[in-house]
Amino acid sequence: MLNVAIQYKDVFDRLAKRYSEYETVPSENEWMESKEICKHLEVFYEVTNCFLVPCTQLQLFIFPKYVKLALIGWSDSSASHLIKKMATSMLPKFNKYWNVVNEVMVVGIVLDPRYKIELMDYFYPQIYGDGSDSEIEKIKSFFRDMVTEYDSKMKEKQKEKEIASSSLSQSQNSSEVIVVGKKEA
Repeated sequence: MLNVAIQYKDVFDRLAKRYSEYETVPSENEWMESKEICKHLEVFYEVTNCFLVPCTQLQLFIFPKYVKLALIGWSDSSASHLIKKMATSMLPKFNKYWNVVNEVMVVGIVLDPRYKIELMDYFYPQIYGDGSDSEIEKIKSFFRDMVTEYDSKMKEKQKEKEIASSSLSQSQNSSEVIVVGKKEA
């Protein structure tokens, strides 16, 4: 909407000149801020489009990281005060929601035979900086826990099968004894 409003900047000015009741024309400074905001919000537009159209696991993994890197850059850069303030307030919210989803997305990437764990090794230092080793270890620990859980469930199922097989063979042996013990008439 903001992009469309910027395209009609001249129309707002003419509207204010033609109708005296129309008093809410953005100033030149506000138009400049709007252009800067639109330029920065383009990242979110790209990510939103990724979720609206079919995209690869890699894209789903990279775009949130791309947004995080953009927010970090905006909050530390020479951007306007408004952009810094916007990025600083968005970053904690982004971390709160995307850190939960992160593990699930990484599982998809790591299990994808095209990417494996190398992709995580490449992106995490860029995203987490000095904390990347601990984040990578969290993901590796997550995978170890998944494998351990899977292994224990498989062992449990195997025991259940053995018990069922054992009880079935016992019941078959019991019925054979009864049949063998019957007198023929």
